[in-house]
Amino acid sequence: MIFSVIVPAYNVEKYLMRCMDAILSQTLKDYEIIIIDDGSTDHTGQIADQIRSLHPEFIRVIHQENRGLGGARNSGLEESKGEYLVFIDSDDYIRKDFLEKTYEYLIGEQLDILVFGMKQVSDEEKIEGKSDDSSDNFRIIDQKEYLITGGPSAWNKIYRKSVFILGNIRYPEKLIYEDIATTPMTALCAERIGVIDSELYYYVQRPGSIITSPNIDRIFEIQKGFDRVIEYFRGHDAMGHYYSEIELLAIIHIFYFTDIRIIMAGGKKEDFRKTEDYIENIFPDFRRNPYLSDRIFLMKNGIEIELLKLFFNHSYRKAKQRYFPFVKTKRVIKNIIFRLHHK
Repeated sequence: MIFSVIVPAYNVEKYLMRCMDAILSQTLKDYEIIIIDDGSTDHTGQIADQIRSLHPEFIRVIHQENRGLGGARNSGLEESKGEYLVFIDSDDYIRKDFLEKTYEYLIGEQLDILVFGMKQVSDEEKIEGKSDDSSDNFRIIDQKEYLITGGPSAWNKIYRKSVFILGNIRYPEKLIYEDIATTPMTALCAERIGVIDSELYYYVQRPGSIITSPNIDRIFEIQKGFDRVIEYFRGHDAMGHYYSEIELLAIIHIFYFTDIRIIMAGGKKEDFRKTEDYIENIFPDFRRNPYLSDRIFLMKNGIEIELLKLFFNHSYRKAKQRYFPFVKTKRVIKNIIFRLHHK
């Protein structure tokens, strides 16, 4: 079996059928589907069972107590039989030729990881069929480039299962930002990494997501997740080799990205201090990171350079006044966050 398509599902009765229709419509059929009903309290579990009853030969459903998105992915990973793992969030969906298109590169180039493009769509949109890609713009990248350009998300990549097994990599359970706590580790366990620009995955922006509803009480869980990354790289004696790249991830996600969330959540001065204290403890000279001198690189990765400078200078009040005075402006910043987090 080539692919194991893992679909964590928690209270997504409105979206699960759309997601499954897209998977079941794939032009390449060599795959299994594993739906993890992660303690849903609506009809998600029943819908999953109904779908399985129609396709029992290649769909499995796991019902479990709620373990969070990370715990659901772990369950699917441990039950998977395919050579490659595909993680699809149950409120999103994929292009009909997703598996066929990625198979071409995974097998032909003997890849351990393939990063692909995505398209942000509204809750009401439904995109059908194939896209007229004139070129996938395929390229091989090294581990350093993967760390800083591949993005933290699990769903914009396909992994050879051995990356997780041989690397002893699992997602943290009941922790938000579980992707940033895990994805960087995969760089150490992959020899060949490829990228295509084709938009194969449709990310649905809907109300209630972490992006649109920051919670000040949970924002700092990202630091716990990043602690796992630091420990992993140090444990593999790789921190020195990838220092600048890991430092950049901290600047983007632990400092810049988190400070935006704090502003949006109405945080206080001491909340901003927590981000500074955390990053300065690990990377005392982070303001001198070599990637920060490349303005084009920063802009391509969704970073508002002047806003970053304000954060560096502790000018949080000025940043709030300049970038967050009205709700409409906040929505613009949310789009900046989205591009940053899902590049």
